[in-house]
Amino acid sequence: MPFEIQILIGIQNVVLSTPWMIALAVFFARWFILVNIVLAIVMFGSRRVHERHAVIEAAWSALLALTFTVLIAFFIQRIRPYLATHSVVLLIPPPFNTSFPSGHTATAFAIAFALFYANRTLGILSLVIAGFVAYGRMAVGVHFPTDILGGFFVGLLSFAVVRKIHHELMCADINRSARWHRHT
Repeated sequence: MPFEIQILIGIQNVVLSTPWMIALAVFFARWFILVNIVLAIVMFGSRRVHERHAVIEAAWSALLALTFTVLIAFFIQRIRPYLATHSVVLLIPPPFNTSFPSGHTATAFAIAFALFYANRTLGILSLVIAGFVAYGRMAVGVHFPTDILGGFFVGLLSFAVVRKIHHELMCADINRSARWHRHT
């Protein structure tokens, strides 16, 4: 953990250098995830069916990521960085739960992976946004780097599970439809 604290102190040294950097870090940590939701809404307006399906997968992936992070955090009970050392400054209101994994990061990446699967351009933008959300969570003192890494993998796993289930349901529907409409 000391190495992780050193990383956070380094990030906060940059962030705390000017008021606008603090404001930007707070924006990334608390509100920038909403831009991913806006991107999903934009994609939902697409004429392409697979892009509309991706938005539904993004919503389910985000919900699953939040569920996983709450369950994991309940069992791990990792203390937040600002509580672990006085060297890390809390820049937002204190979160109610524990630190590992980052729910914001998991949710942002779950949405981003779903959008990336259907549309590379919006997906890359969404992945960048998720990266800034993750950075912001460290910059405001509420997550260690390994919390962020854990959130990234929870987001990826959540999307993979939702994608697999969606694929299986679509294949089952196609097979059922094919049996119903057999022509001889």
